[in-house]
Amino acid sequence: TRTRRPSSTNRKSLALEALSNAAVSRAYEPGSTFKPIYMAIALDRGIVRKDERFFCPAKYKVADGFIRESDARIALGDVSTAQLLIKSSNVGMAQIGIRASNTATYESLKALGFGQESDIELPGVARGLLPYPENWRGITPANIAIGQGLAVTPLQLTTAMSAIVNGGKLMSPYIVKEAVNSLGEVVYRGEPKIMREVITPDTTAWIRQAMRMVVTEGTGKRAAVSSTNIAGKTGTAQVAEGGKYAKGKYVGSFIGFWPYEDPKYIMLI
Repeated sequence: TRTRRPSSTNRKSLALEALSNAAVSRAYEPGSTFKPIYMAIALDRGIVRKDERFFCPAKYKVADGFIRESDARIALGDVSTAQLLIKSSNVGMAQIGIRASNTATYESLKALGFGQESDIELPGVARGLLPYPENWRGITPANIAIGQGLAVTPLQLTTAMSAIVNGGKLMSPYIVKEAVNSLGEVVYRGEPKIMREVITPDTTAWIRQAMRMVVTEGTGKRAAVSSTNIAGKTGTAQVAEGGKYAKGKYVGSFIGFWPYEDPKYIMLI
């Protein structure tokens, strides 16, 4: 049999987008996958209590605009703090967002790695976009709480969510455990490195439980499988074009970890 030789491609002929690593170079608005991270900050800073109740109409006026639920025709009504994540309430999260100190929230998000380059061993790493707090005017604090008005890379979101999953430690990501040469000698070893403690363990345990309930009874039921217990958060973010949100264009995503009881893996889709 003849073996077909691989075709050669001139990399100069490829579109720049095809050569980029979207996991580290693409910045996008995360939408509702950002809510567990924001909620963790709010709980740690005492902006919200775990036992609160929120009244959530279908739309909620904030400054010069409105925050709407994903289905603007349906009001969620009276819901608990946990249900804000389980049901993915924009209106409830917006109510938390307008309570918070812009500067303090900005500093917490920065500590989680948003708006900064990762030190991962890859080229083309983007910083994303985290506006300075003095620019959080009008409806912006409410938008930030629901994952709009900022841009993150998939790696930033996954790294920050990993801190929620592992008990509050922000880790420095790396791409391989080790590399060996032709003689079997280890020439590179990736080592886990804690950058800083960012969220208290008590808060992370509560967020993990709420994210499990997202899958068992909330917006993420389709992520439930029989082989392991998955916890996670759904997201449907509008796509911004030319300073406005484009009609009918969305980034659908899900970030999840498993097994819920003793997490070993995390994935953003």
